[in-house]
Amino acid sequence: MEWIKAILAKHTKEDGTIDVDAANTEIDKEFPKNAVPKDQYNNLSTQLSDANKTLKSLEDKTKDNPDIQQELADLKDKAEALEKENTDLKINGQVSAALQAVGAKDIDYATFKLGKLEIDKDGKVKDLDNKIKELKSSIPDYFAGKEDTKQEDNPGNGYQTVDNKLESGQQHDADPFADIIAKYDK
Repeated sequence: MEWIKAILAKHTKEDGTIDVDAANTEIDKEFPKNAVPKDQYNNLSTQLSDANKTLKSLEDKTKDNPDIQQELADLKDKAEALEKENTDLKINGQVSAALQAVGAKDIDYATFKLGKLEIDKDGKVKDLDNKIKELKSSIPDYFAGKEDTKQEDNPGNGYQTVDNKLESGQQHDADPFADIIAKYDK
């Protein structure tokens, strides 16, 4: 996780040791912004399964009462929203981890470029590795490579020379606009 690496680098002393207490304090502070706590995820999953059981039970018991049927419909919508949120958490967690592992520079943009993702029966994102490989080959500039890790190997700082097709790099003696300029100078 890049955010943890950045915190550890920030708290590395000159002698190479890490101020563990300060790093832990900052990691604890930044954790809710960068990850979903396990207890929150488990709590959401438990709420979802309980809601589905309750809905099924109430639906069977109250088939004749329209008010309760409306309430059940509302609860079903809420359960579907929780299920979608749970699925989104699973997808986002797996995709973020995979993109960070391959050196994506902008996780949100790379996730957007991956498009709609689905989860298989095991709870894993379907064909994630192949989709990331395709994305990495289609937009390689958005992924860290060798040139990003070692700047001293790239003396041009990322700039490349473009061949201007001129012999010896000099301009030609003849000015292509000389005839036009002479015409208007008269």
